[in-house]
Amino acid sequence: MRHAIAQTLSFIALAILIGCYVDDGNCPPVQPSTPVAAGGEATVGVGVQATGTVQTTQPTGPATVTVFGSTQPIEGALRGNIFALPEGTARLPDFAQMPSIGTIYASSIDIAARSFDSGFPGVTDRFEWFGIRYEGTVNITTGGSYGFRVVSDDGARLTIDGQVVVDNDGVHPPTSRAGQVVLQPGAHRIMLDYFQGPRVQIALQLFWTPPGGQEQVFAVR
Repeated sequence: MRHAIAQTLSFIALAILIGCYVDDGNCPPVQPSTPVAAGGEATVGVGVQATGTVQTTQPTGPATVTVFGSTQPIEGALRGNIFALPEGTARLPDFAQMPSIGTIYASSIDIAARSFDSGFPGVTDRFEWFGIRYEGTVNITTGGSYGFRVVSDDGARLTIDGQVVVDNDGVHPPTSRAGQVVLQPGAHRIMLDYFQGPRVQIALQLFWTPPGGQEQVFAVR
């Protein structure tokens, strides 16, 4: 008798399973075993000179690399938001009021004068009339007067803690401008705005000179 009951229960269970398979309405929805983050993105932290962090999101898909940076987050790197500019732009716009069309990351800014017609693969095919705002945090261990120099084609502007240190704005061939700022030990916010006007020549280099030191490319240590 027990054997017959067991066989009956087995047939009933099998019938239920078959009913679930052929009729979705007979079965409750299946819940995923592991929650998935909305948008398929993971939050990571990056900073500048390995001395502070800025919250960023890691894009999905393969990384692409240009002279301006990589779409893959780099620990300690500057984060650069890319913007589309109207044709004829002659000065740096207020990027804070514009939507970004993509994000790149750069551990140094050392783009000597060259031709640029490849755009940003995987982000945008623009190679003229675009802007980039690089941002990060630099941690100063030795206080004093720091020299900064920007070479750009076209316009660029370096701001530290909200203070303009180097202004190299406008449409022009590769041009160098320099400035100095006194920095106390601790974390400082750095921002470098850049825009490329008409095709196809570009240049963007950021140098700094620590107190008593030699000029060098501003880069992640």
